[in-house]
Amino acid sequence: MKTHNSAITKQCSKRYPNAVTQVYDKDFAVWDEAHLKKTYGKFLWWMRMMGLTSWLSEKLDCDDWARLFIAYVIIRNALSKNKVSKALGLLCYKIDGGEYHAINTAAVRHGSGTRMVEIEPQPRGGVKEITETERESAWFVSY
Repeated sequence: MKTHNSAITKQCSKRYPNAVTQVYDKDFAVWDEAHLKKTYGKFLWWMRMMGLTSWLSEKLDCDDWARLFIAYVIIRNALSKNKVSKALGLLCYKIDGGEYHAINTAAVRHGSGTRMVEIEPQPRGGVKEITETERESAWFVSY
């Protein structure tokens, strides 16, 4: 299933109403949630193979983990027969409205449409749902 950048922008605006949203590609492949979870597990394995297994202040912190998960998905997608990129983005928000944090967001199949989910890319993370306060605190989303 494919989705257009205008649909991603609209969904991001709805889910993260105060965030600046930047969408770079025209079309995206929507995730099956089970495939997203499996891909996250493979990403962690890949990071372990490089000896990268934990958060490192200002060196391998939350935004770096989020961008590395995106890079991992880009590499896997480039080596596949897929025609378009997987819908995986970077999300910046405040945990419980306070501490700054960066994670990933993805468009997944939901019935006959799509919905947005969040992914904590650091070890012991995975697909999660951030609170309404956290969604409202988001200031930046990019796909």
